[in-house]
Amino acid sequence: MSERQNEESYINKTGNTDNTMKIIMTKHARERMISRGISLEEVKNAILKGSKRVQDGKIVATYRYFEVVYKKVNEIFVVVTVSPRW
Repeated sequence: MSERQNEESYINKTGNTDNTMKIIMTKHARERMISRGISLEEVKNAILKGSKRVQDGKIVATYRYFEVVYKKVNEIFVVVTVSPRW
């Protein structure tokens, strides 16, 4: 199985967090959130309120002390990773 297929097979759906926003977390993103103590609510706030830039075809949202890298597919936010700002 290729790395991309393996990544896609580990996507975890978190569902609607507020009845209007659907977020899908990759396994990698979920692991990074746990190891860095970042909650799903904080990720949601980063997507909604953070300053944004485009990098390598993905959106990077900077919020408080971390960044969220994601893609928007239709109305679904696919979170690729979460990392500290510094």
